[in-house]
Amino acid sequence: APPNWDYVGGDNQAGAQAAVEHLIGLGHRRIAFIQGPPDTPTGTRRLAGFRRALQLAGLSVDEGLIVAGDYTREAGRTGMTTLLDMECPPTAVFCANDLIALGALEMAQQRGYRVPHALSIVGFDDIDDAEHASPPLTTIRQPPHRLGMAAAEALIERLKGRTEPRRISLEFSLVVRASTTPLTESETQAKEVEI
Repeated sequence: APPNWDYVGGDNQAGAQAAVEHLIGLGHRRIAFIQGPPDTPTGTRRLAGFRRALQLAGLSVDEGLIVAGDYTREAGRTGMTTLLDMECPPTAVFCANDLIALGALEMAQQRGYRVPHALSIVGFDDIDDAEHASPPLTTIRQPPHRLGMAAAEALIERLKGRTEPRRISLEFSLVVRASTTPLTESETQAKEVEI
């Protein structure tokens, strides 16, 4: 956006970093990312957060585990197909939004993967369907009502004469549900044998 515009949004990079750190904390090391549109600010920042979490944990970023996508359920299905067709599939997948994650979850289950025991999945946004998925989706929550209120407040201030731009970045939270679980010792050994 032009520098003189107001900006209201969540901290996409930090949210993505927190999602991947959650997976790392569960013992996952082979973590994939189904990304959003690379030419959007949210897509760019969520990819940056994915990379940063791995780097801070001392893990290399495997470019082969970063799959192109957009913010649709079909992108999740397509991306998950690509990942599961790999010789050594990931043990966890971070998706750039919940629609991608729901599509990825559907495809994993269709291919016979038990989520989260064979594969952990994390989304972003905490849409209504995330809580009602089977299993319920671990995700990053950005409250849409708070985003809307902050945007409205910024607009009212502009109408009252404020001219300097404002950047408002709202807090996020990690919502842990049943789509993620620790990588068990047996699963780790199995992956090591496959590698």
